[in-house]
Amino acid sequence: MLLPKAANRGFLFDRRRRKRLRLACRVLLYRDMEPFGTEATIIDISCEGFFCVTDRVFHCGEKLECNLVIPGDNQGSRPDEIFLRCRADIVRVVPRTSTSLGIACKLADYTVARENLQPWLEQAT
Repeated sequence: MLLPKAANRGFLFDRRRRKRLRLACRVLLYRDMEPFGTEATIIDISCEGFFCVTDRVFHCGEKLECNLVIPGDNQGSRPDEIFLRCRADIVRVVPRTSTSLGIACKLADYTVARENLQPWLEQAT
């Protein structure tokens, strides 16, 4: 896939190896030794990582614990949400606005959580 290049109106190759799914969902990002997570919004996700937006400062190279809820279609009698716990490495930080940053995270490991993570998402600061 070719992407437009803003500087000289040329084209760049998209270096992504996996397809992205545009998805707006909440994620809690935990730094080591912090009792409460920072809430962020996922913009897109793939099997190798995700890109999210937050108003808190993060740095490339940081390691995070993450809790997220991937919404389902909710057409059946019970919700189809998927609860994930994961470890991720921040591989890119991009200023979005004067008060928000975009964070590209590469998944190091993940598990499907057995319990509902919604109470944890409600504790976000």
